[in-house]
Amino acid sequence: MKKLAMGVGRTTEESFNGALGAALRRTSVRWSEAPECIQVEETNLLHAQSSLKPDILINDGVFPPVIIECSFSATDADQDATRRLGLETRRGRFRIRTVIALHIPERFRRIQGFTITDTLLRSEPLAYTVHQLSERRGQTSITDASHRRWPKRGFIEGTVFDLASLLPSIGSPRERMEDIAESVARLVKEAASGLEITLTSRQQQEIAHHLHQRSPLKGLRTMMVLWLNALLTQQRLATQGAEAVPHVDLVSDTYPDVLTQMNIWRAINQRNWNSVFDPAIDVLRLSSQFNPAETSRILFKLISAVLQIETAQLGLHISVCAELFPKLSEDRKQAAAFYTQPATAELLAGLAITPTTLTPDEWADADLFRKCHLSDLACGTGTLLRAGYRRIATFHEQTGGTVESLERLHTHAMEGGLIGTDISPIAAHLTSSSLAALGYGAPYGDTQIGWVDVGGGKGQTGSLEYFATQKIVDLFNVGSGKSTGNGNNGENSVAIPDASLDWVLMNPPYSRTRGGQSVFDVAGLSDAERRACQKRWIFLVKNEEVNNQAGLAASFLALARRKCKPGGRIGFVLPLSAAFAESWSITRRMMEKEFEDLLAITIASGQALGKRALSADTGMEEMLLVGTKRANHHANGEPASARIHCMTLREPILRVGEAGEVARAIQRAMENMQGSTTSYPVQIGQDEIGQICVFTVKLPGAPWSPLGVLHADLALAANALLGGKLLFNGHAVPIEVPMALMKDLFEIGPTHDLIGHLSGRDPRGAFEFHQVVDSVDAMGPDRALWNADSRAQKRLVVPLTHKGTAPKGVGSKAKREAMRQFRSTLFYARNMRWTSQTLLTATATYHGMGGRAWTSLQHEDKRVYKAFALWGNSTLGFLVHWTQGQRTQSGRATTQMKALASIPCPRLDQIPEVRLDQAVLAFDALSNKELLPACQAHADEVRKKIDQAVLEMLNLYHGQIPETLKTLRWLWCNEPSVHGQNQTALALLEEYRNNSTPCEVPTASTTTI
Repeated sequence: MKKLAMGVGRTTEESFNGALGAALRRTSVRWSEAPECIQVEETNLLHAQSSLKPDILINDGVFPPVIIECSFSATDADQDATRRLGLETRRGRFRIRTVIALHIPERFRRIQGFTITDTLLRSEPLAYTVHQLSERRGQTSITDASHRRWPKRGFIEGTVFDLASLLPSIGSPRERMEDIAESVARLVKEAASGLEITLTSRQQQEIAHHLHQRSPLKGLRTMMVLWLNALLTQQRLATQGAEAVPHVDLVSDTYPDVLTQMNIWRAINQRNWNSVFDPAIDVLRLSSQFNPAETSRILFKLISAVLQIETAQLGLHISVCAELFPKLSEDRKQAAAFYTQPATAELLAGLAITPTTLTPDEWADADLFRKCHLSDLACGTGTLLRAGYRRIATFHEQTGGTVESLERLHTHAMEGGLIGTDISPIAAHLTSSSLAALGYGAPYGDTQIGWVDVGGGKGQTGSLEYFATQKIVDLFNVGSGKSTGNGNNGENSVAIPDASLDWVLMNPPYSRTRGGQSVFDVAGLSDAERRACQKRWIFLVKNEEVNNQAGLAASFLALARRKCKPGGRIGFVLPLSAAFAESWSITRRMMEKEFEDLLAITIASGQALGKRALSADTGMEEMLLVGTKRANHHANGEPASARIHCMTLREPILRVGEAGEVARAIQRAMENMQGSTTSYPVQIGQDEIGQICVFTVKLPGAPWSPLGVLHADLALAANALLGGKLLFNGHAVPIEVPMALMKDLFEIGPTHDLIGHLSGRDPRGAFEFHQVVDSVDAMGPDRALWNADSRAQKRLVVPLTHKGTAPKGVGSKAKREAMRQFRSTLFYARNMRWTSQTLLTATATYHGMGGRAWTSLQHEDKRVYKAFALWGNSTLGFLVHWTQGQRTQSGRATTQMKALASIPCPRLDQIPEVRLDQAVLAFDALSNKELLPACQAHADEVRKKIDQAVLEMLNLYHGQIPETLKTLRWLWCNEPSVHGQNQTALALLEEYRNNSTPCEVPTASTTTI
């Protein structure tokens, strides 16, 4: 129910609504040119509810309609918004699926008339929230739809410009977009299958050749996308009023004439937009020659897809054809080339392209793209380039842009301001055409959107060739090419000089050489071509700060460093291993040295996989990395201390509109941290969506350990522990024993490849190993602790698992003797599964070698073995390993051999004799006690006794330190990267919360040292 603010000199809600409508019209050129698309306090706007007056209805015919309900009462705003969901507009009968509830700040009660509009345009903060109706395919009634409020609590704080940026992208719920995309994909597949039946194998191969596709079926599907893209672009140009461009006939019930459609596209093509229509015309001509009747039926089916898309009013934030293309690419998983999710692209663009990057006058300059360049050198279908362009165009619009200036801005963007390359000609084509659709129908000339080949006799490496040249030049259809708007057949090259790019947004391929798989495992390449590419790649990056074991992603990051100008910004989607893996350490060091304002973002472990991932369909954990290239190098080439903002989101960002708000919230949190604060919550409304903390790098290239940690204080405590301090709540207690690296304390055994192999596997190493039969068989020469076994290895002392043999042809006597020199009774886990394994450090009663899961450790004082077994299986030992291990798989922390050697630990051989002897006694007392999996440490009484023994050993069992350790243990067990969403672990955590009194459950706010 509306509550009017009455009284002399006080603003009513109606007058505020009018002022807000006027302000919104001035934030957008489209709304300014057609002010009637924003209607305020009018009747006859809603079907079957003609007397109902929505506060503000925005229905511009481009994006789905959105209603804004405003009130000085937060409750009334929410209630009114909820009531509007599901209603239909009178014009077009479009269902209202999104309503904004706007809580008018109290200060506006005393601001009058047009002054309110001016105040809003001076960026006075507003408070708003999003209400959405989510309908899934097959629902027959609006009552079956679910209602979603975002944020769940409180209101977003933003200006009228922020609200205007949100509205176009929030109108259609994500679920509806997915339904439309699936429906269109189904039509594309049906159309391709229908044509496949009628064409011979030779005809299919000829079409595939024209499309630069190596699989006939995928070639046919891609042809469908080209035609659909051309039809959509024709409809878009006609809507924009482009000269002599007719609308697609969406209502005819007869099959279209192929020749007529071809002539329409040719007529458009003669004027401009060759990058859109040339390939479509080429394959339409070919298909009509092969089977004109089936080609006509397919066009009819695709026109029905256009009708679905147009009716849904998906707007310009989603390029349907570009989003469909990843579903058709046959080798993206094999080549680890995953396409960026639209919401990820918006988030990354929002973080990398910020208002302070340029001055207001620079943003307002219509010639901005003649001076500034935005690039993606693995552009795929252009998702990141579209997000980046929209971000820049929005800033231009909000600083005084007009229709004329936006047309000029877009033309300059298409003619060189936007630079994109990919190994797929069709992907590059879709990038160019989807970027063209963002304009106002204005023509353009040659673009800098092109393709660079991979393979061939010389082993071309795609965009990585830019390491060796400023410009890739070749003949079209041979090695490279680019899209053009006007059909000029000039030099087919895309030029990217060093230090020339202002913004680089990229989601590079993650592929790396492993298990016999080539880093260039692209469909259609011969083994010889893959070897040539591999050799060429190694040559290109030999002087770059990359380790080839990290794969292609690290090379693309180094390429961005070279091409980005000083002061320029980069934004990357990367595998999470980039923050932790030893193979990435040299690249991390390069980033710390060459970039500032570094921001790394990931999502709580296990929350962002599959369809919820940052990249489509990847099964691995990922991260975002944003930074500014330093204008000046430090005198010694290394920064005094690199500071990295590590942000962990609780949930993935799946909706395009919300991504922009999340980017603003992150930036606001970073601004609030510029004082002495080392951590800060990131909030949308009253919902905490994650934590951000500042990580100061002490050892260049070391793992960025706070990334992925939800509790910032735990991250900082774990990081302090590496330096020998027990830190919590601002209080620090030094560990009396100095910290060192494991390689300084122990002689570390070799990797399993040198030791041997399991029977039946590829021969390697000194021994062939067979599993022991029982505990008696585990005793003897040449035994090894090879495997991790969560069922058998539950105590501090474990039996060896395998026995080594020396069959003919395996190893040599010298190799076997060399491996025997590393036998020990102390072992360290290389691949720790917190969810099932109980031991990070194990001891054996009989000397043995290590293996695939365990690495042997040697020290001359055998007491150190038992002391280290306690340390390694304590909460403190877990925390240290957790910071150093790779957290790329939920519930695990893996370490490569070099990284294992550099894990910090106390110099246990410098502990006073008395305490070392006490540690031995404690170990003996606990050695046969059964332990729970590591992630259940908070409920493990044996683990708690191990923790006590470690504190006593380090002379820390006094004051509040035991309670502090209890708190750290509890916080650690609650981390998603530890419990890995394991149902048993989650149930135990919930049981512990429910059965404990408030004072028994550790909290960060009550525990000090």
